[in-house]
Amino acid sequence: MSELPVELVQEIVEFSARIHMRNDVRWVGQSLAVACRAIYSLVAPILLETVYISTEEQIVEFYRFAAAAPACLQHMRRLIVQDQADWPHVLWAEKASFPHTYAAQITTFAGRHNVLQTLVESPDFHPRTAFLVGRLARRWSAFSSLTRVCLSNLEVIPGGIILVTLFPELTHLIILSLESDELSLFVGMLSFPKLQRVLVSEMYPVRDRLIEELLRLQDERIYYLPYKELVPSPSSPLLTVADVARRERDGADVWNLGTCLSTLSRI
Repeated sequence: MSELPVELVQEIVEFSARIHMRNDVRWVGQSLAVACRAIYSLVAPILLETVYISTEEQIVEFYRFAAAAPACLQHMRRLIVQDQADWPHVLWAEKASFPHTYAAQITTFAGRHNVLQTLVESPDFHPRTAFLVGRLARRWSAFSSLTRVCLSNLEVIPGGIILVTLFPELTHLIILSLESDELSLFVGMLSFPKLQRVLVSEMYPVRDRLIEELLRLQDERIYYLPYKELVPSPSSPLLTVADVARRERDGADVWNLGTCLSTLSRI
């Protein structure tokens, strides 16, 4: 391998790291990355560009790791926190400047509103993609650059806000759970000025009846896909935005899946 061009070696190492990140991240971190310093320099940005936290205990571990080695945060671009994982705010209160060291680098965020609340305290936090659970944090200017958003449900949207000002750059929207009594709010969200596509997954309480209501809108931007097809291998029996975020991380184009409702007479 030492006889190969440097550019080809780099391409091989990076390709191998990205492929194994999907199903064998331990091998990437404990075998490939420690082969030599040169390979580590190639693998580290890939290994650390996504931080996935599934439990509250891991949140504490992440805090301690990042506090001890803040330089590692320079590679992080994607932060995914499992929907049910609580974020102990007391940790960040102890070191208020801590989130500011990495908030500006996060381009994709997934997690609960209390995790988001910590990040929006940084004026540099302006992600491009977000997977959201719980009521949005109050500093709405943090969402001005979002182009792709996945919502657990429409309860995420705060009341008393002019919708078109919330996500002015939004082009793609996924709603995991839509209730029939939220239809008027859903219609209002179709007014986002740059919206190209909205994918609805589960509908309650009667799916077919709600689909009929959506069909009456005759809007070619509305798509439908059952959650089990959106996330074929879920980590939880519950609908979770984190699982959608992980699918996107693994290369799936979740934003362009589904069937256009305007082309259907029935499902």
